[in-house]
Amino acid sequence: AQAVRATSLPFGVSSLAQAAVVASLDAQDELSARVADLVAQRTVLVDGLRSLGLEVPDSEGNFAWLAAGARTLRWAEHFGTAGVAVRPYVAGEDADGIRITVGEHEANALVLELARTLPH
Repeated sequence: AQAVRATSLPFGVSSLAQAAVVASLDAQDELSARVADLVAQRTVLVDGLRSLGLEVPDSEGNFAWLAAGARTLRWAEHFGTAGVAVRPYVAGEDADGIRITVGEHEANALVLELARTLPH
């Protein structure tokens, strides 16, 4: 096994992965439409959370960061009990927060509805 590893290319890509890349490049219009929808949904989510007085920094990804501080776990549980999976991060007072993945319109509406009733 070690001899095979010694002769293989580092970070090799399988033929199946190569075919997937080619297929995705052929679907550029669909990809662009999906990205545009994600950006629009992210804007709705971030603006909605901010309108509730919550601290949400700008995002360039497919998620919003909700700065929650010491309330991180309590807020994550609030979302979780309603069936909304969020990812809490607890690394220190300044870094505590919740990552909320941008979803479809209905999912984002539920997140905003739950955010209105976050425990303090």
